[in-house]
Amino acid sequence: MRRSGTRRSLSGAGRVCALMLALALTLGSCGVLSELFGEKEPPRDRAASLMEHFEDRYFLSALDDTRLAAVCDIYEAAMAFEPSCALERLSSEELSQVLTLIAAECPELFQLDYTGSFTGLTDRSGKFVSLDLVYLMDEGKYRERRRACEEVLDGFVRDTAGLDAEGRERFVFDAVAASCRYDLSSSCAGTAWGALVDRRAKCDGVSAAFKWAMEALDIPCVTLTADVVGGVVGHAWNAVELDGEWYRVDLTQSTRIQEFEDAGLHGIIYFAFNISDDFVTERYEVLDAFASVRPLPVCARMDRSYYALHGLYIENDARRDEIAARELAALPEEGGTFTLQFATPEAVQALPAALTPLVSASHPHASWTCQTLPYNVCVVTVKP
Repeated sequence: MRRSGTRRSLSGAGRVCALMLALALTLGSCGVLSELFGEKEPPRDRAASLMEHFEDRYFLSALDDTRLAAVCDIYEAAMAFEPSCALERLSSEELSQVLTLIAAECPELFQLDYTGSFTGLTDRSGKFVSLDLVYLMDEGKYRERRRACEEVLDGFVRDTAGLDAEGRERFVFDAVAASCRYDLSSSCAGTAWGALVDRRAKCDGVSAAFKWAMEALDIPCVTLTADVVGGVVGHAWNAVELDGEWYRVDLTQSTRIQEFEDAGLHGIIYFAFNISDDFVTERYEVLDAFASVRPLPVCARMDRSYYALHGLYIENDARRDEIAARELAALPEEGGTFTLQFATPEAVQALPAALTPLVSASHPHASWTCQTLPYNVCVVTVKP
């Protein structure tokens, strides 16, 4: 059945409206319309497109949309080497937290200089609407250095193929500890490039390199920074997750440190390879920038520490005498060294008195020394 009605043609204005509607539908379907009207991609989607392994970045992935959007703004601007970055009204505390988390969770963003006080434009309420970005290097140098870092990371992936997670972690730990010298003088000492390629770095550079390597090897890892209780110098270290359990790793302490080499200590000493929180909670106070985002990883076990795995971790006096006697008996006639780790500082202090009769029994004519080191580690050296 044919319906009756009036047929109308569009006026000029009507045709324009129709064309605008069609254009809006087309632009909206491809996401351009939202950009034209100032709407951005949701922060989580944007972060995932900007950063590899975003969901594995322990703290960034837990941020609210406001702070995560700021992370994305800064990340994108830094990758483009823009002199400044527009922000959507952040307080100085929020901006400080965002920069702390970027420095800890984005080791690939090592072109940025995080050391100075941040500057930018603020509105009448004092909130930041832009951030000035300061760079340690130009874009060409950054691209060159990033490629060099990625070559090292690719080597880690290649050389650890077939190993379990703990084996991959230990390989990286040994490689960086053996090659990197602790150094405060380099302008890039706080970067992953400093630790991986230049081989001169301090704690933040070493921990950034370790996190980047763990990310490449699919091992969950976080970087934590802290203030030293009662001190003025901060510190940075990592925590890794192995089979659902978290362990602390302070690789910096095992890098080549001139003070230890001057004391005759060479080779890798595993001060803090997969240790528990008990060794650091009294000495370091993790910055609130981390703890306010989500609970810190709890590292409660010692079963995968270097010393526990090698039967050299001592929790009580009976074990101390048993293990020390065993290690002394294993030394050749010309003497040698062995290293122990203790659960408490008090146990470390009691070691020399306990060693005296044990050394006399196994090496009656030898001299010996006991060097006390960080993380309740002792190096015992016996000489004929």
